[in-house]
Amino acid sequence: MLTAVIEICVFILAGHRDRAFIGLCAAVNLMTNLALNLILSLTGWGYAGIAVLEILVVATEYVCYAAAVGRSGKLLLLTFAANLASFLIGVILFW
Repeated sequence: MLTAVIEICVFILAGHRDRAFIGLCAAVNLMTNLALNLILSLTGWGYAGIAVLEILVVATEYVCYAAAVGRSGKLLLLTFAANLASFLIGVILFW
């Protein structure tokens, strides 16, 4: 799944190279990506819906990552940056 690959690359480039953390990233991304796409396909929400869901995805992923490595502003920013990179690359490739 491209989203997971992109987000994992962002975390690796930022120094998160622990296998357990990378595995967590992959699992959480699979879960949030499937949930986001299922909700979008069932509701037909437009751009506003995507924005709201992406905020929920970032929050969910951050909570999962913070449970593993501890809360920090840097982790929150990195989670946001990883999702933004994934979203923008997806827009470029598929829209």
